[in-house]
Amino acid sequence: MGLPSIQLIAKERVEQISDGHDAAHDDQHENGELAYAAVELLFHTIGENKLDVDNWNLVDKFGDDRVRSLTVAGALISAELDRVLRKQAKGSKKESKGMKKSKKKSRKTT
Repeated sequence: MGLPSIQLIAKERVEQISDGHDAAHDDQHENGELAYAAVELLFHTIGENKLDVDNWNLVDKFGDDRVRSLTVAGALISAELDRVLRKQAKGSKKESKGMKKSKKKSRKTT
């Protein structure tokens, strides 16, 4: 059973890494930039422009291709998740606390 979406995202992530967006590069984005860029693309795929900021010009670059936008967003989420997991493995309390705060906020709004 193949999962073409996972294969597309994995391929995109490998391409990002080969273009220099590796762990060392991603670890420099400690303020959620990777996740934010993914959310920008996700909003655009449903016709929303909620964030109105495209710091990395990803919407301009991929915005007309919904599959490509979703693929890049998925790869960015993967990169952010890997970054958080690396930081947690090193014993960073900041990432753990940040994730707990986010969960609390989302529970209050639902």
